[in-house]
Amino acid sequence: MRQALNTVAVENKTLFVYFFLHAQHVMTHEKENKMGLQALGLLLQTILEMSRKMVCFCAHAIRPCDGIAAQGACYLVDEDTRIINLIMVRPK
Repeated sequence: MRQALNTVAVENKTLFVYFFLHAQHVMTHEKENKMGLQALGLLLQTILEMSRKMVCFCAHAIRPCDGIAAQGACYLVDEDTRIINLIMVRPK
């Protein structure tokens, strides 16, 4: 999957990473919005025409939205931390 993702245009890769970063952000507020991994997987599998397992995999294969990598983790996109820094910084 990493190899396939590296062949797409940078704009498409950025959208892919942003999309799943946003999904991670939504999941961090599961208690308030009732949108955990299973609910998002069900919703997004229809929208993205992907299997639920693939949606769940992608949600975890993108570096966490806080930008801190888990020890020993292997992520789909190596440069996603630059994208995180660009899109996750919001004025308070």
